Amino acid sequence: MSKIAVVLPTRNRPLKLERFIESVYSTCYNQDNVKIYLYTDLDDTVTNPKIQEISNKYPNKIGVVSGPRILMSQTANALLPYVKEDIFFLGADDLIFRTAGWDETLISFFDEHADKVVLAYGDDGFQPTLATHPILHRNWVESVGYLTPPYFESDYADTWINTMADIIGRKEKLSFVNEHMHYYAGKSEADSTFVENRGRYSFQDPTLVFNCLRPVLERDAARLSKKIEDIKNG
Repeated sequence: MSKIAVVLPTRNRPLKLERFIESVYSTCYNQDNVKIYLYTDLDDTVTNPKIQEISNKYPNKIGVVSGPRILMSQTANALLPYVKEDIFFLGADDLIFRTAGWDETLISFFDEHADKVVLAYGDDGFQPTLATHPILHRNWVESVGYLTPPYFESDYADTWINTMADIIGRKEKLSFVNEHMHYYAGKSEADSTFVENRGRYSFQDPTLVFNCLRPVLERDAARLSKKIEDIKNG
């Protein structure tokens, strides 16, 4: 049976991170189905001690890579070599899982798909048709060579993945809630991490990067289609 890796960067949000992790393990059917992988910055002196505290409560359930500041959309890829599980949930420290047994729902969904090349997502209570926190199988990741497109300083990694899924016609919303406690949804304050993220727009326009790299996106979507055909044809 497949298991789930919840993969996310976190910075200067120790209490939100703790809330998120508590929600993951308090709502999953079987804690052995799920492991959390975190990327933290070496200069984050508030989050790293909190992670050690949380890890004591959930032994062997939290993996951490601490490194230099890198592109936001590259942090998940930095964790990829350490992940043994086959299902990747791209999480965030401002999420809260609300639905009991979400892990079983997710595992069953991918078990029912022969090629497993599909973008799944939960209800984030904010953007109903955009998979803001994509869920992918290893078959997808290995086909394109990355978990998240390693090009963006701030946003648009999710847009990139959603666009590939739309091109190949493989995207499905599942029946569980992972609520996004986003500032724009009126569910959190504009903390330092959010403000810093917005500030990156001043030196990289993600829309421009997305449009310039559209041929790369379409190439990678073609790789996904080939994977589907290869599995179909045996």
